[in-house]
Amino acid sequence: MGLYLDPRLSFKNHIKKALNKATITSKQLASLVARWSTLPIRHKHLLYKAIIRPVLMNGSQVWGSTSQTNTKKLQVSQKKQLMHIVNAP
Repeated sequence: MGLYLDPRLSFKNHIKKALNKATITSKQLASLVARWSTLPIRHKHLLYKAIIRPVLMNGSQVWGSTSQTNTKKLQVSQKKQLMHIVNAP
């Protein structure tokens, strides 16, 4: 499944690797979801939900009880990517 476990089950390494994978994936899609792209926002959001979000949420059923610090990292990453898609400041 690709879940990284640590002795304390904090899933810190798993979330770190998921963020790295999501960053790589979003860079690969950068030309499609860029601010200057003529693709409608609706389609950009669909690309995010279909490709990037599953990478971030891989194994979330298991690590859902992790610390707030780790979940905050995921939230910040998601917000940055969505702000990039809709061209928000």
